[in-house]
Amino acid sequence: MNTVHLLDQHSPDIAGKIWQLARMAYQEEANLIGEDKFPPLNRSIKDIQRSCSHYFGISDGEELLAAIEVEGIEDDLLISSLIVTPSHFRSGLGSRLLHAILEHKPRSRFRVETSVRNEPAIKLYKKFGFTEISHRELSGGYKVITMSLGRATPC
Repeated sequence: MNTVHLLDQHSPDIAGKIWQLARMAYQEEANLIGEDKFPPLNRSIKDIQRSCSHYFGISDGEELLAAIEVEGIEDDLLISSLIVTPSHFRSGLGSRLLHAILEHKPRSRFRVETSVRNEPAIKLYKKFGFTEISHRELSGGYKVITMSLGRATPC
C-alpha cells in the first residue's frame, strides 16, 4: 500500500475519486449514526474542485482508499473530513493519515467536528490526544462534537 501523498482536488479525475470515496464512506457513517439527511452527502464534485483545502490520500494503484481534507492557516487548522473506503474501515488508514498531518504541522492547533454518535471517529481522535471543546446542534437536529488538539508551542 502506498504512502500518504498530496492530492490535487482541482483535477477533475482526482476530485471524482475523492467524491466517490466520500459518497461510500459518508453513506456508511449516515447508516451508523442513523441520519437520513447527512450533510456531507450533499457535497458535489464541483464543491471539491473549488475547495481551497489541502487533501492528502492513500491509494492502491488507481484506487483512492482514504483521504483527509485540511483547511485553515498555518497555526489553526480544521480537519474537514477524514474518509476511508468501507472495505478498509479499521485497517489503520485513518490513523496513518491523521499521523501524517499532525507530523507535517507539528506546531499547529487542530480542530475537527464529527457527529456525537460517531463513536469510532471520536475514539480515533481521542487516541491522538484530541479533547472535547464543545457540542452544538445543526439544522435538522444533527448534533456534532468539536474536538481540538492544541499543539502550538513557543519558538
